[in-house]
Amino acid sequence: MRSGLFCTLGLMAAWANPLCAGWKITTQTQAESGRSVLTEYFDVGLRRTDQLDPQGRRHVTVLDLYHARQMIWNLDLRQYTVVRLNRQSDPLPLAQQVTEIDQVTTDTGERRTLFGRAARHLLTRETSQIDGEVQWEKQTDGWYVDADTLPREKRGGSTYYLSAGKTRPNLRINHYGPAVTGLAVRQNIRITSSGQTHEWTIEVTELREGPPGKNLFEPPKGFRRVLSFPGDYPLSWTQRIQQEWEWLEDLLSGVGD
Repeated sequence: MRSGLFCTLGLMAAWANPLCAGWKITTQTQAESGRSVLTEYFDVGLRRTDQLDPQGRRHVTVLDLYHARQMIWNLDLRQYTVVRLNRQSDPLPLAQQVTEIDQVTTDTGERRTLFGRAARHLLTRETSQIDGEVQWEKQTDGWYVDADTLPREKRGGSTYYLSAGKTRPNLRINHYGPAVTGLAVRQNIRITSSGQTHEWTIEVTELREGPPGKNLFEPPKGFRRVLSFPGDYPLSWTQRIQQEWEWLEDLLSGVGD
């Protein structure tokens, strides 16, 4: 898949729910593969994501809801690409097979002050089944803080499900116990599947509210816009014409270049 095609469901959710202003959130994940660091900057209609993977590679993307586009920066080449987010595509059909996910959450009653805010201690156990056969089990030990000004995507629990193929997963989610709301500032996660168990920890190391600065969402000086990066799948003739036309539109409207 081309590195420029990042139009995921998460981005579409952000498009439907404009972001709140003024936050910087840095999250560290420690897994078997190593340590990764994710830093997110939020402003009204803007989100920047800096990710440092376990191999030491850094990836930067900027979601610009004002202009319905996403920018991907290549820091090594000092180049960036632009992907429009308003392209329509036919949704995949829903799979006939139902995946049922049972979630049971318990509030331990423990409270701490983290980043100057009250944090709740919740334990969640999830089980995924297809036709009564357990696919995986997941246990999450987490601390959560609530703030009305947090971006909407950071104020509520989410269920992520990885699938492949030509259909959308048909999920039925049953949740029992208190709702898992707020930002997860600390989580210990254990998942068991096919007889194997994997564990990882996720911890917010910086949580700061305030204007992040507009220059954070623009490519650094000296960066050059390109249609694609070396190593990307080659664009078809139609795709190239489409992207060149969008580039021209941006130039004429004074967006980006």
